[in-house]
Amino acid sequence: MSKLKGSFYLKNDKQKNELAIFYAKIKLGSSTSTLATRKYICPIRWKKTNMLLQAEIINTEVSLKNYIYDIPMKIAGIYHNLNSNKPKRL
Repeated sequence: MSKLKGSFYLKNDKQKNELAIFYAKIKLGSSTSTLATRKYICPIRWKKTNMLLQAEIINTEVSLKNYIYDIPMKIAGIYHNLNSNKPKRL
């Protein structure tokens, strides 16, 4: 079974009202996919909270943290379901 890795980063060149969109990069084996989360955060807060790992009790930061760190778990669940439903070779 291939290893699933996820990471998140900001695209500062895509800023809107001083907020930057953050992207998820998902790597499975040698395949990589990048997707926009459609969520925005101030780049200064992103750095100050260590990519939301140390999010403060601000509703938007906590909900963003929960949202982005659920993405790899959901993808891992989908990957596991697809592998378990794959027909066996003879």
